[in-house]
Amino acid sequence: PALLRAGRFDVQLKMEPPDMDGRLEVLSIHSRTRALDPSVDLEAIARRTDGATPAELASIVADAARKSLARWRSGDKTATPSITNNDFADALEVFHSQSTRSAGRQHSVSPSSGNTSTKLPP
Repeated sequence: PALLRAGRFDVQLKMEPPDMDGRLEVLSIHSRTRALDPSVDLEAIARRTDGATPAELASIVADAARKSLARWRSGDKTATPSITNNDFADALEVFHSQSTRSAGRQHSVSPSSGNTSTKLPP
């Protein structure tokens, strides 16, 4: 499309999604300020998110946090809300349903602007 026309970007870099260790680090960073239930295993979540971009991983953590808050608001408000494995399972279900629809897309990043673009295969 128009963003990819000649002269728009100096360089386009193809970026691979992070590996297992990278996904675990991204999940750890985005859940650092969140109240996680002690039973939450971020390593298991990282194993279930193969192919996820850092933005998608951040979205999974945020979605799990929203589900936790909604559950807390509808229930007992005396306890501190914490993100549980069930919250992550629900967020992962949404992620997997969305990722099957976008299979085959390529993500690229322009170093000059930091913008990302998504291209459909020809």
